[in-house]
Amino acid sequence: MNINLEYAILKEIESGNIPMGASLLASRVDASQATIGRTLLDLENNGYIEKVGNKGRVLTQEGRRHLEILRKRIRSEKEFREFLELFFENPDAGTYREFLETRILLEGETAYRAAKRITKEELKKLQEIMKRHQAKLDQGDLAEEENLEFHYYLSEIAGNKILEQMVKMLLAHKGEYWISSHIHYRVIQLTNADHKMIFEAVSKHDADAARSAMHTHLSVQLEYMESIPDKTPIRF
Repeated sequence: MNINLEYAILKEIESGNIPMGASLLASRVDASQATIGRTLLDLENNGYIEKVGNKGRVLTQEGRRHLEILRKRIRSEKEFREFLELFFENPDAGTYREFLETRILLEGETAYRAAKRITKEELKKLQEIMKRHQAKLDQGDLAEEENLEFHYYLSEIAGNKILEQMVKMLLAHKGEYWISSHIHYRVIQLTNADHKMIFEAVSKHDADAARSAMHTHLSVQLEYMESIPDKTPIRF
């Protein structure tokens, strides 16, 4: 289910103090009545709401607990996004180094786990992403979107939803990949040789080598940033 829609529906039912159906909720929530109806059915099947005759649905005790969990999750994600926005408004070298160090820790683990789990179909898709990436690079394009897609897909293959979401939240801001691509260009020019090393390790199911290749890939940027004083604004 879409957690934002799920949260919006549960919040409206809680605040309304009356049983609510899809028709009433459609006037208060930004979604079609059909979509709301399907979501209500899912919420009811999970025990979060229950019918009151033909009047509509109300929250169960389990639903109230679930709503509070969603409220905290959405608040945390909002705060994290605001942190990223604040950082990318005026990034400096010291903060960006810390950002890269965090990426090395998280994405080393995604590469390690992906190498253990990857299927033939997933390998094929990962290779297609790399081909599109290289084609853009050959045209003189920084290929930020393809670069990002490669890292996103590895995090999906890793099979840990929390780890996947952490990586995606870190990489979600377009400024990060704009900065990352420019640094990479300055250091090793237009090539995806690092991605090829990661792909080769993953394709052999060599988890340790995949982690090492990811560390090497991101450490290129980190080593470049080490030569820049902490408070130096990042400008390209």
